Amino acid sequence: MVAVACLAHAPRALSRSRSREATGSGVWSLALMLLAAVAGVWRIVSLGSYVHDPHLIHVGLAELLILLAAVALVVPDAARAQTAAPSPPLYPRPG
Repeated sequence: MVAVACLAHAPRALSRSRSREATGSGVWSLALMLLAAVAGVWRIVSLGSYVHDPHLIHVGLAELLILLAAVALVVPDAARAQTAAPSPPLYPRPG
């Protein structure tokens, strides 16, 4: 599901990188990238339960490859969103 969401979001992220406009897609790219990291770790951990079925291991590795390819499309937009966000002050000043 995360790979499909990344692929659906990729055209918006790629158009944002070409036009340099701030449309807020960078936040979505960052969120999808973090969700993909969690899904990837979960898939890697779950591969251990398929030790005796090589077909399911191949399917799980194919899912990981598809997830990695989908995330590669939104990573530049997520990185740009993370560097563009201003850092909050260490000690907030009252009014």
